[in-house]
Amino acid sequence: MRSLTKDDVLVLMWLVALATSKRTQTYSEMALHFGGLPLGQGQTLFRVGEFCFSQGLPLLSVLVVSKEKGIPSNAEFYAERGVPDMKAETVKCFEFDWARLNGKDAS
Repeated sequence: MRSLTKDDVLVLMWLVALATSKRTQTYSEMALHFGGLPLGQGQTLFRVGEFCFSQGLPLLSVLVVSKEKGIPSNAEFYAERGVPDMKAETVKCFEFDWARLNGKDAS
């Protein structure tokens, strides 16, 4: 697996904060938060999702959702990793004890 970039780690930390506060954000809200356009976020979210998957963690990337559907746009990514129910994965993100990972290597 490829290492996370510094920007990926920032997004990972932001997603952990969302999970801890039991919130999701739309792609547009993510773009506003990081000062960019909603286009092009897919690669970052893919790398973060892959990192979570490789570490046996809930897939935090599921917390960034389509405004219209309320779920992530790339259902294939989740299905290929054995996550057919993205709403259930969101609940896993909300219920996971992210604080216990403090200091875990994100590279």
